[in-house]
Amino acid sequence: MKPLLKRLAVVLSLLMVFSILLSACGTPDQSTVSSGNQKKTTTSKKVASSSKSTFTTSDYFDPPPSIHGNPWAPPGLGGIGEYVFDRLFEYVPFPQPKFIPMLGESFKEEGNKTIISLKKGIVWSDGKPFTSKDVLTSYYMGFMAGWPMWKYVNTIEAPDDYTVVITWRNPGPILSVMAFSNFINAPNHIYGKWADQLAPLTAKRDNQGNLDQATSDAVSKIREDVYKYKPDVTQVVGTGPYVVSNVTASEAILTKNPKFRDAKNVKIDEIRIQRYVSLEAYLSMVMAGRYDGEPHGSTPDVFKQIQQNHPNMKIMWIPEYSQPSMQFNTSKYPVNNPVVRKAIVYAINKKALLDIAEPGTQTPDTYITGLVPSARDIWLGDFLNSLTDYSYNPSKAEELLKGIGWKKGSDGFWRDEKGQLVQLEVASMNSWPIFFLCGDAITNQLNKFGLKTVFKAMELSAYWEYLDTGRAMISFDFRAGIGSYGYPWEAYRNLYVDGAVRLGFRSPKDTKPLDITIKLSNGDVVKPVGLIDELFYTQDVNRQKEIVRKLAQATNEYVPFMPIGEKTAPWKLYNTNLTGYPDDPKAPEWYGGAGMRPIAKLIKLGKFYYKK
Repeated sequence: MKPLLKRLAVVLSLLMVFSILLSACGTPDQSTVSSGNQKKTTTSKKVASSSKSTFTTSDYFDPPPSIHGNPWAPPGLGGIGEYVFDRLFEYVPFPQPKFIPMLGESFKEEGNKTIISLKKGIVWSDGKPFTSKDVLTSYYMGFMAGWPMWKYVNTIEAPDDYTVVITWRNPGPILSVMAFSNFINAPNHIYGKWADQLAPLTAKRDNQGNLDQATSDAVSKIREDVYKYKPDVTQVVGTGPYVVSNVTASEAILTKNPKFRDAKNVKIDEIRIQRYVSLEAYLSMVMAGRYDGEPHGSTPDVFKQIQQNHPNMKIMWIPEYSQPSMQFNTSKYPVNNPVVRKAIVYAINKKALLDIAEPGTQTPDTYITGLVPSARDIWLGDFLNSLTDYSYNPSKAEELLKGIGWKKGSDGFWRDEKGQLVQLEVASMNSWPIFFLCGDAITNQLNKFGLKTVFKAMELSAYWEYLDTGRAMISFDFRAGIGSYGYPWEAYRNLYVDGAVRLGFRSPKDTKPLDITIKLSNGDVVKPVGLIDELFYTQDVNRQKEIVRKLAQATNEYVPFMPIGEKTAPWKLYNTNLTGYPDDPKAPEWYGGAGMRPIAKLIKLGKFYYKK
């Protein structure tokens, strides 16, 4: 048995023993659970409790002394930041685009300008007024941090204390979304001295948003100075509903910020975030009922144990609009041949993979369009029927391989047209269950089909280096997600531009402009990079659809990757006294995927609290 499988088996065995011990204790305890400002006695397994209205959860953050109160210097605040900071607007792309006002009151787009009106009367947690200067300071600090919007910004101005005007180099459909995607977390009275130095450097970007060496060095010097500023984490200043009270190696305690703009509707007094350290530690806390809710994924067997131990828990399967995927290095023999890639995909039983994938992994895009099914059906409609469906079909896989002169030998394994034994390698990180378990299963399926395949499980950092140096043949990654901006540009850029080396579209040392050409079966030639750039800027909806369909067709015929499924995040709510939230996980208030963002947003909107 492989190391990770052994580890998971041991964990599961311990959990089974733990559950038996709990059951042997007889009648469940009567436990007091948080319920607003009152306490309510319920008969159930133990859940997190407190004399205050406290929500106990789990997330990732660095322990002291690493963690500190400067969000612009490593290591950052992790999920803590969602409760301490705010965005201008929370953007929800599906089913219809929606902007939920947070620090911003409203905005409008006029030509190549985004004009933002801020809410009045907001103050930082240290009592200083929140104004447009703070927004500008955050954006200039974002320039230092490499925010993507700075490739497209011309200027940013604040004509008065409550108005911000972003002038873009060219108009585009998602530029405002891009500007709203980050926290406004640089109060001018703290970070203004650095922002003032950065502002003039933004004018030195070239047409692609890049800097010359001298300007880059100047930014680096400012960054080094920013990194020296490390106040205690309890001194971090934000506009969110909570302030940091204490952080230890095991937990972060956040208390209600009385200066929050809508403090009266924040009905949970305290957030306790237990630091995620290991699978074993996390699961022991879950089984002991120490969390009110948490968003971590698990293997199917472990998830079943959690369900058995918490039969009354409510699970919100929140769409992430991401795709855990198997990907091909299209420059490496024999998967440099699209026919071989298609045969491999046909030979894999995707439904069987869902049985061992992380619970909440939905049916994959078997058409391999480059879009998650949720977005695919919106953008492609009936055009999807004209594309090839790569659902499990081993007979079709055999037909394709025979069509290029391959034959099976007496040992049952395929030989290529030269009579050479075909050997495949599937690489995966050894610490990510969905990829490790599916990689192992795919290897077994391909061997059974007759494609001799070895499975290479690697430590995480060595794995990424293996991919980024172009050595992997078949590997795993998240590909063609659409969760940040809800626009196909994001998916296709991730696939063809960001993934260029890992998918074999360019060599690791190649510095020339990326140029990819895909010839379609109808004779048309598709240049994905040019279409992706056009898709970013065009505001003509009909042209957007034309481009998306062309990119989907090219991806469908070229088959550079194979989605395992569409991911959802399992927010598990153990405490049955929690209420106020929408029952539909696709509701705009839940949007945000895995992590603390959905719950923090619900609390800010007054839609997450305990029953009275």
